[in-house]
Amino acid sequence: MSIQPANIERRRRIMAALRAANGAALTTPELCQRAGFNNFEHHAYVLPQLRALAKLGIITRSPVVPGAIASWSLNRSDQSDRAMNERLATAPTDRRHA
Repeated sequence: MSIQPANIERRRRIMAALRAANGAALTTPELCQRAGFNNFEHHAYVLPQLRALAKLGIITRSPVVPGAIASWSLNRSDQSDRAMNERLATAPTDRRHA
């Protein structure tokens, strides 16, 4: 499966914003603001990418609390290029987030 170029760019922006947070968790609106996404992109494109990255184990999501805004942070495990590429190589082929 190949990832669409637009989604690669979205993931790059998401990861850059999370790295710049130095381990702090960012709410979805904070993350979108720091990464330069608008409100439409937040709901239509960013949330599916955040969920896909969390499913891969690259980022972590705060525990789900009904009515609360989700927050996201880098997974504190190995963040080397090699480790990330291994996670991506074993990713499920869910085309909705590709």
